[in-house]
Amino acid sequence: MTKNPNVISVGVRLRHVREIMGLSLTEAAGLSVTMRDARQLERSFEAVVLGSYERTDREMPLGRIYDLAALYGVSVEWLMTGAETPETLVSDLVLQLLGLSDVAMAMVFGMVPRMSTQI
Repeated sequence: MTKNPNVISVGVRLRHVREIMGLSLTEAAGLSVTMRDARQLERSFEAVVLGSYERTDREMPLGRIYDLAALYGVSVEWLMTGAETPETLVSDLVLQLLGLSDVAMAMVFGMVPRMSTQI
């Protein structure tokens, strides 16, 4: 059976946002437990389930799509369509910043210590 290209795109976006956040599947699953306990998610995810969604081996119920968007801090619209909205542009920037090293983050915000000119 041929997979729907729209479903494949959702899986690609899921993997993309997780990797930008610098999370393994296991770490993303752990984050989902923390968010569930904080009542930010309806239910948590297991790493194997997250991986199957990324590979599009498993269908995602609508409620889980909302939870995935909340887990990764993106809009449902972006997750489903890839459409750029003001919210997704801000989310993308935050995710990219989260993926930067401390040195790169300091450079972005101009907080690199100046080298002393004294010898």
